[in-house]
Amino acid sequence: MPNTHQRLPDPTGPTSTTRDASEFHGMEFCLPTFSGREPVALPQHQGEAMYTLAHLHVICRDMEKMIRFWREALGAEFVEYRTFGDDPGAIMRFGGLEIYFKEIPQAKELQSGQVGYEHVGVYVPHLETSVESLVKGFGCTLASMPANQNRVAFVRGPENLMLELIEA
Repeated sequence: MPNTHQRLPDPTGPTSTTRDASEFHGMEFCLPTFSGREPVALPQHQGEAMYTLAHLHVICRDMEKMIRFWREALGAEFVEYRTFGDDPGAIMRFGGLEIYFKEIPQAKELQSGQVGYEHVGVYVPHLETSVESLVKGFGCTLASMPANQNRVAFVRGPENLMLELIEA
């Protein structure tokens, strides 16, 4: 499906996927974008790898309106346009967090409760161990482990919260 959206210029120029993580003991680590996955070194706490937030995924009806709002009202940085499945999308950065916007056009039927956040992406040190811990220890359910993606699982938590677990 061709992208029919006008690309808005990024006022900050080229972007980097490496960010300072000084709040995690001065350690630097990489957060990947879909344009190029880089290895992620998870922050450590008492010798154990910690989970860390990867991204927030939002479903919207008017992506350009969302981009303008997040950039002009909140100061978010536009990163790039991309597609999510067959749907147009965009990535923005806000306070170091990547926010993925996926547009579901008005002509396309929505599933119940689909507009709003879709899932929260979380980096984990070991995929299978993390899935098992959430399912057995916290009553979550495994929604899917897509075979076409590397080291990713979707887990449904309390109040239908969908987590995308991404092995770092």
